[in-house]
Amino acid sequence: MNHGKFKKWAETLQEENHTKFWEKIFDDDHEEKNDTEADASPQIVNEYRDYPLIDVYEWANQLLVVIEIPGAKRTDVELTMHENTLHISGSSLLTVKDANVLHKERREGTFQRSIILPPAVEEAPCHASFKDGLLHVKFDL
Repeated sequence: MNHGKFKKWAETLQEENHTKFWEKIFDDDHEEKNDTEADASPQIVNEYRDYPLIDVYEWANQLLVVIEIPGAKRTDVELTMHENTLHISGSSLLTVKDANVLHKERREGTFQRSIILPPAVEEAPCHASFKDGLLHVKFDL
């Protein structure tokens, strides 16, 4: 154990100004090491990423939500709105039968995600389409 680091930590706890707290605790190369490790292991970076992935675009008279759900069918996805929050839930199956999995990054199984949209969508007409694993939800503002 590095007693010098522990002493710095204890001194920092007694100080009123904690702005440099993490700089005193961790070695200078801590941040660089984490970035390098993340770059070398993309599956670790994506492990806790929100799913499904969502993009939101806005124009003067329209809002478009694009939701990426690979492997899902239209009947596997449920959309609901409550006030100005869009809720997406469902399942996607990307399984390959009778094979040993050597490496897996694509997600499968059930999912649930919510996204808050501008208040103008609460009463706006809505249209949805699903093709090639992309769900498009359009709101006419």
